[in-house]
Amino acid sequence: MSIPDTSPVALYFPRAGDEAAKVLAEFLTSSSGLVRLAIYSLNRPIIVSAILEIKNRVRLITDHVQSFGAGQVAALRELQAAGVPIKTNHHSGLMHLKMAVRSDAIFKCISPLWWFVLIGTPAA
Repeated sequence: MSIPDTSPVALYFPRAGDEAAKVLAEFLTSSSGLVRLAIYSLNRPIIVSAILEIKNRVRLITDHVQSFGAGQVAALRELQAAGVPIKTNHHSGLMHLKMAVRSDAIFKCISPLWWFVLIGTPAA
């Protein structure tokens, strides 16, 4: 007997060679509502492109220390020039979050490299 899947949660476990960044980019661009994004390290061009695509409805926070990384400086400058509101944390410690929240869903990363992803609807 099979058990029907009634969960509002989808799990994604990328394997070597999978395109986890593409899954995140599609998540970001597949809704028309506001997107709030916390990214520790912004180092994937496909994600930068997705953020640029939704630039008028995204809010971004990133880690202060990590924001000085060579690739991240260029990405943040490009996003800022496009008008994306960017906040960098300034508290002690790292802002090590990796998540995106849309009005209709939440995208959480449980690992440092967006390898394990939990996609679900926000709690009511």
